[in-house]
Amino acid sequence: MWISYAGQAQTTRYVSTTGSNANPASATSWANSTTDLQGAINASTAGDQVWVAKGTYYTTTTRNPTSSFSMKDGVGIYGGFVGTETSLSSRTLMVANASVLSGDIGVAGDADDNSYHVFMNVNTLTPTAILDGFVITGGNANQTVNDRGGGMLNNGIASPTIRNCTFRDNRASDSNGQGGAIATFTNLRLINCSFEGNTARFGGAVILQNVGAGNATTIVNCSFQTNSASDGGAIFSFGASLTVINGSFQRNSATSTGAAIASQNASANVASVALINSVLWNNGSTNTLSRLSGTFTVRNSLSEATTFSNGGISTGPGNLTATASPFISATRTNLLPCSPASNTGDLASYTALNGPATDLAGNPRLRNDGPPPGQIDMGAYETPPLARLYVNASAVGRATGLSWIDAFPSLQTALTYGCTTDLTEIWVAGGTYRPTTTTGPASRTISFSMREGLAIIGSFAGWESSLGERVLTYNNGMVNPTSILSGDIGAGNSNTDNSYHVIFNGSPLSNSAVLDGFRITGGNANAASGLDQNGAGMYNADKASPVLRNCLFNTNQAAGQGGGMLNLTLSSPILTACVFQSNTAISGEGGAICNQNGSNLRLTNCAFINNAAFYGGAIMNFNNTTTGTNCSFLGNTAPSGAAIYSNGGGNSRTNNLTNCIIWGGGDRALGHTGGATTNVSYSLFEPAVLSISGFVGGPGNLTTTASPFASATTPQLNGCTLGINAGSPTTTTALAGTLDLAGNPRFFGGRIDMGATEFQQVPTAPVSVQNGNWNNTATWLCGRIPLLTEPVGIRHAVTLPVGYTGKALRLTYGPNGQLIYTTNARLQTGQ
Repeated sequence: MWISYAGQAQTTRYVSTTGSNANPASATSWANSTTDLQGAINASTAGDQVWVAKGTYYTTTTRNPTSSFSMKDGVGIYGGFVGTETSLSSRTLMVANASVLSGDIGVAGDADDNSYHVFMNVNTLTPTAILDGFVITGGNANQTVNDRGGGMLNNGIASPTIRNCTFRDNRASDSNGQGGAIATFTNLRLINCSFEGNTARFGGAVILQNVGAGNATTIVNCSFQTNSASDGGAIFSFGASLTVINGSFQRNSATSTGAAIASQNASANVASVALINSVLWNNGSTNTLSRLSGTFTVRNSLSEATTFSNGGISTGPGNLTATASPFISATRTNLLPCSPASNTGDLASYTALNGPATDLAGNPRLRNDGPPPGQIDMGAYETPPLARLYVNASAVGRATGLSWIDAFPSLQTALTYGCTTDLTEIWVAGGTYRPTTTTGPASRTISFSMREGLAIIGSFAGWESSLGERVLTYNNGMVNPTSILSGDIGAGNSNTDNSYHVIFNGSPLSNSAVLDGFRITGGNANAASGLDQNGAGMYNADKASPVLRNCLFNTNQAAGQGGGMLNLTLSSPILTACVFQSNTAISGEGGAICNQNGSNLRLTNCAFINNAAFYGGAIMNFNNTTTGTNCSFLGNTAPSGAAIYSNGGGNSRTNNLTNCIIWGGGDRALGHTGGATTNVSYSLFEPAVLSISGFVGGPGNLTTTASPFASATTPQLNGCTLGINAGSPTTTTALAGTLDLAGNPRFFGGRIDMGATEFQQVPTAPVSVQNGNWNNTATWLCGRIPLLTEPVGIRHAVTLPVGYTGKALRLTYGPNGQLIYTTNARLQTGQ
């Protein structure tokens, strides 16, 4: 049909509510637009287009109810523009851009004086007459001679194409009113349209009347909600040939017959209705569909079981029934994820009717996300990929998990959600989440479980739309997650009935499984034997290698191995900015973490505080290695390996620690046996560590006899420590990240600090505090002797020992400062 216009120059005319052009024929740009929509249509010829900007347009500026808009053959009328577009493809159909065509020309909100028809098409119209992208509302066909088609009346042989339109609150309210939204006497094609709240005596939304032989109406990807009539709450087919494919019907009503669709033969024509790939819910049970006469076939459609029980309805193959609504809500006909209507439509029928490439929401209609024939969903909307679920312990919505408002209150519900093909994230608001709400011995074996390809992200406030909006909290120099995974499922004052494992990863996991922003607490693996005496906080079975970020494991307890975490054969987690605090393996191994048989652990910006075990107060390695970058170990205790104990199992296994601080345990801080060693470089520790068998010292190491930390419970550095600006000069953000454990910039003052936190001030320079010998710690502030690379403040009489040879970056003197050289003493200044 468009070929006949190919030789003609196409003209586009522009309509806007702010247009000032009184001559619609010359309104050929947005800048030169007109307010006269009908004038622009009338000035157009076949092949032309009329573009209409957002806003409301009335059928007349006077109170004349007989006034209407009228379409024209071959002319495309397009709405939903912002008013700046230069191509049709740049138009974005959305509520904010709605172009509204209204019959409410009288008293606002009073339908009695509205236009009888918002559109009245009385001329010959072929499907080349197009209406696309409008809201049609306020038509009221309430007179005996104007008693049909409140939104649109297609008289004679008017057969336009209607696309992407919403017909809302139109009426045909006379005692014989027909077609509240649309009344048509010939064939019609409705594509991607919505009908809401329209009313009539026959056909609350649409009536098809006496359509001649060879004519057929097709309704594709359309939604009908809350329309009402005596007969045919949504559609009444009177002697018409009608095919509805991928329709959605919800809460339509009829006082007599057919809340969704009623069909009846006309005097000269047989009504023939086919309903395909459609979803019907809450339309009056057994009165949903009504065949008064003619033929009525339903196939590949979903509804309540009672819908298909009405006499005379022929039910073809592929029909399904449901006991719960397949729709996302009572006011929206989008499908719920995992609805039985997903991937169960008949693709061949849709293709045969030239169904459009997009659904009612403008999303791809054919996602090919299932095996044939399951490549198209039933209903007007294709279920979009479900990439994210939401969890909020305080949520009071509908618990669909599809938004913060309707979040699941339970994390376990999200983790066991059945429709997971496209799921990549679960966002969790602050709150406490337990693996089960039941108690008793059997409940203790219930745990959370991570999943391959799924990121579980916590510590949201519960309103964010992007991960960048999440604000993590910090306390005492450590991440302080607000989302808590707790094993305290029993009595609150006792851990004897707690979960054996808060998280149990029993299946292989790659690094695509992520846990970010959680506190894991209250696990108690205290069984007498077996796996339930190990891995209280997290149990990673063979080949489970998740990524953990911004997590805190505290007060988890195991009778055997891994109070905080157990990693079995070939499980190699990657931990960044995580804290293990006060976890215990009572008489076993690895108070914080136990690694077994090739479970090679990678740690960055992590802290281990006050963990305890018999072997490896913080970490126990057996036949594996641990690699730590910028980690802090303080206050961990064990008879062997207060920080790390490693058993190579007869193999050569070397741990690697760079830019780390180990404080506490002295010559028992590290332990080695069975061929294991620990290679330590650019790290700070007590002098006794140097004497540990299996310790391999690399470059840049420093020793101290004073704690480098601000307190016994924080990894924050004090201003006196040697570890400030003393990490490896080759460490980059690729190795250590951009933020430290406290959420502060990882690099402050140039060179990276040792430990998990970066000191955020200029470090305290060595300054004398009393007269004394250069090599006496009592002479200096913070009790430490100046390093060769530091500036030194001389405020007292400081004596260089006999034969001393040293270096300082520079010397500054106070009023009483003097440097006393003894025999053969030398001090070089400068770089």
